[in-house]
Amino acid sequence: QLIHCSADSGLKIVDVWIDTVKVLDDFSFKQSSHFLNVSSFSISEISVCPKNSLDTTNAYLRTQLIFQNNSKNIGFLNGQPSVGYSPSSPTSIAFKTNILSEIVQPENTAILVYQGTSDLLTTDFKEITLFDDFLAEGISYNEVTNYTTLESLNYRMQLSDSANSEVYRLIELKLLSLGFADSAITLISAGFNVPTNNANGPSLNLYISPPSGGDWIPLPISKSKIQVINNSLDPILSESDIYLGGSLLISDLGFRSATSYLEIPAGLSQPLSIAAGSSQTIDDTLFSQLMTLEANKNYVYVLNGLANQNSNNFKPLSWSAFQSRSNANLGYNTDINLVHGALDAGALNIDVVSPTDFPIFSNINYSESSGYEEIPSAPYSFQLRASDDSQIFRKYAVDLSLSQAIGEAQTWIISGLADTLFADSNSQIGIWVATNSGGPLKELSTITGMDEIAFPTFHLFPNPASQSIQLSNSSNESIRILSMDGRVMMESSRSLQQIDVSTWPNGVYIVIVESKSSRQTQRITVIH
Repeated sequence: QLIHCSADSGLKIVDVWIDTVKVLDDFSFKQSSHFLNVSSFSISEISVCPKNSLDTTNAYLRTQLIFQNNSKNIGFLNGQPSVGYSPSSPTSIAFKTNILSEIVQPENTAILVYQGTSDLLTTDFKEITLFDDFLAEGISYNEVTNYTTLESLNYRMQLSDSANSEVYRLIELKLLSLGFADSAITLISAGFNVPTNNANGPSLNLYISPPSGGDWIPLPISKSKIQVINNSLDPILSESDIYLGGSLLISDLGFRSATSYLEIPAGLSQPLSIAAGSSQTIDDTLFSQLMTLEANKNYVYVLNGLANQNSNNFKPLSWSAFQSRSNANLGYNTDINLVHGALDAGALNIDVVSPTDFPIFSNINYSESSGYEEIPSAPYSFQLRASDDSQIFRKYAVDLSLSQAIGEAQTWIISGLADTLFADSNSQIGIWVATNSGGPLKELSTITGMDEIAFPTFHLFPNPASQSIQLSNSSNESIRILSMDGRVMMESSRSLQQIDVSTWPNGVYIVIVESKSSRQTQRITVIH
């Protein structure tokens, strides 16, 4: 079997001859042949020639081999002989002889590893999720390992530098999902780690060469998701360009705006950089910070600070980052992570002041992320104040029982300036909310448009209940009751005074009562 691993554009499509017979016509990069029958115990000459060749006169490579009788062998065609590749390497075929003919252990996969990436030094191929061990350790370019047998499950592979452990890629190796139980496969690294040094050729990835040949199967790169939020008051960054590594990730991100969640490669140490809008290259960046993100996780990165060191209240640019959630942990809560991005404010608190009095966030310092607080989805009045009680900056009324907030995970950002001497109407301190879909942040005080919260005026009894509940002082026009996992237990568009709960499972439920002028919520517990 021959496997075409050369990413050199000059060798992209070739013909292969054995002795005087063309055995492969238009053989392409990232393809494998079926197993070809050749003579044993005699010299076979393999020639790699330009496509549409009529003979082997202009061969790129000729190599002579003697194969054992009844043996199976795999040859890896590689090399970067053309101008523009660094490092360059001659055209060659590396053979692995006498390979496995069958798998002895059922529901296992035998894996042969070939390192075909010319601009990598010694490389480790390591499984990092289940058994945390090497498939190949310290393997160099154009080398082939012996077979390693794995149980046919789904794994995550880490491709890294053997010397300094720099991670090149995290790759999903899903043997079970791909149906490679009871098979012998070849795992190949191909392409270039730095395409710009190699004629802008294909990027490094891992592939599976199927036992029967044909097109390779590309393995998906492990991904993370990141949301970037611009909270820099600096006029230079009123529109910002965000770079990941050396590439532009997002352009012209406005002040108090967020991206949607963007998929990026996981496991790599790469810089997240900021530049003024309409920047030309990565060289225009003003601030950069290395980050490494875990696979299949979501993250939020909030830009705080100023680029201009002569600005009042100067604090240098920085990223406030945390691992984020897609939804609340419990369906009846709203989970909130607070980021302090107010340049001139010291430690801050956010306190609920009604319907009860308790702190949500305490002693949050500039640039800190609070971690998630899981708050029951209900109406609240609360205040933003200095932790030392020297000043109350804002009071808010927020109804987290609205449908879009129930079960949601939110990012709240304290943005602006506390000192009104330096703050205009657009930069006064306040709390702004980023949604998962991105776009302009919404100031918390404008989300409900209410100056005062209307707290529930109806009563439920008994609570807990086993058979039925009564509603008193209710002039409702509609009632809806939800379970904690979001199921609608009952819904009515007419006024009700009694509700049968005798068949409901034990648990906590949210009662939502609506009229023309209000929307109110309470909780009940059903116990039989």
